[in-house]
Order: sequence, then structure tokens, then C-alpha cells
Amino acid sequence: MVLSVFTYNVEPEPLRKLIAIMGDVSRSLGVSFRMEVFTDNITDAVEIIRKGEGVLLSLVGVDDKSSDPNLLSIRLGRMAKKRNRDNYVVYVIKDTSFLPQILPYCSGASGIVLLPATASSCKPVFEHVLNDFGRLYGGEQQTDENWIHLKAKGKVYRVRCSDICSIQAVNKMIEVHTMKQTITLVDKLENLEQELGDAFVRCHRSYLINKGRIEYIDFKDRMIHMMDGSGIPFSRSAKNDIQRVAQESGD
Repeated sequence: MVLSVFTYNVEPEPLRKLIAIMGDVSRSLGVSFRMEVFTDNITDAVEIIRKGEGVLLSLVGVDDKSSDPNLLSIRLGRMAKKRNRDNYVVYVIKDTSFLPQILPYCSGASGIVLLPATASSCKPVFEHVLNDFGRLYGGEQQTDENWIHLKAKGKVYRVRCSDICSIQAVNKMIEVHTMKQTITLVDKLENLEQELGDAFVRCHRSYLINKGRIEYIDFKDRMIHMMDGSGIPFSRSAKNDIQRVAQESGD
């Protein structure tokens, strides 16, 4: 498995430094991580925590009590642990002068890093997290290829690939149609085609479809009927590919 990393309330420059240090630790331990979302909006952060699946590392920037009397950052970290006790939370303290007043609230954290970030101070924290994650999940069968992460409007949607019926390019946007919802994002169809692999087929310049979600194919009308009730046209140039799909499925 790959550890998903979410960051809240961490400024770009220190965040780049933290990611670089974590990358060095990742390579040395052979445990992979993936940056998912960067946000300073507490509402978006709460939504991400609530909807998150799998194990998550939250890098949470903490302000002093006068700047954040409600200690939203720490409450967010506690929420992440409550949501999944296997989640990791690392608090990023921006100013060491108010560390004494913040530290008592940081119980249950996987670690604390102080800014400005240095390799000597941050590596032990990331080594602890990645070592633990590798120990717990390193032996599991890799299943990340069954999921895709879609970034849309400041959020990340973790979608099971088998739930996707079709993907359509509309102007400069992409619409991902699943059995339950439509997710619109800025991307190129070619990028998703490459990421999704052989389970999907390009049937048209503007469409990518899931072979496993085909209901039936009407070659006379050049239309592919999907399990979500939609009809997807296929182009003349894609006819041979669609015929192979039909043969594979026994249609």
C-alpha cells in the first residue's frame, strides 16, 4: 500500500521542505507515500477527513492559542485519529515560542515537527511513521491499481475504478461518471486512459469506457449501452477495438 498524505494550514515553502525530507526517508526505507491534498480551509479539511478511506497521514500546521483560540488544527488531528485509529497525525509547530502552551493539547500525535524544518529534527518523525506503516501494511497485496484519486475543486475523491462507467471530455474538463455520481475536474482524457489501463477502452475521441460496465453493444447504431443506463457512441476508427471487447465478453 501507499500512504496517503494530507496537509492543512502549512505554508508552501516549509511544506516543500517537509516533503523533500519525507521523500528522502521514503527512499531509504522503501515505503511509498503520495501527497493528496493541500488546504488551509477548515471546512474542506473536515470533509476530507470524514470521507477519507484507507490510512492517512495528516500534516497539520498549528498556530498559537491567541491566533486560533478554538485550536482547530489540533481538533482536526484528533478527528483524524477518531475517524481511523490507524491514521497518523503530525503537528507542524510554526513558532517554538508558543510550544509550551500548545504541547499539552498534542497528545495522541504520531509526532511533532518544528519550523524551520531541518533534516535532523524531522527525519526521526517521518522514519517512525513510515516504518510503522511499512510494518503494518508492507506485506499486504498491492491494491492501489483498483482505485483512482481525482482532484476536483480542492477536494480529492478516492474512487474504485470498477465503479466508473465512463469518462467524457467536455471542453477542457473531464466528467467521470460512476454508478452513483459524476465528478468534474480539470484533466486530460489521455492522462486517465494511461492511469486506468487495460480495463478501460477509448471508444471515441471524447469517451473512455469501463469494459466491465458494458450492458450491450449496438453495432448498427454504433452505440455502447452502459450499466448506469447511459449510451456512449463509438467512432468508426474504434470499431475494431469495440469488436474485440465484445468478443472478450462473449457478446
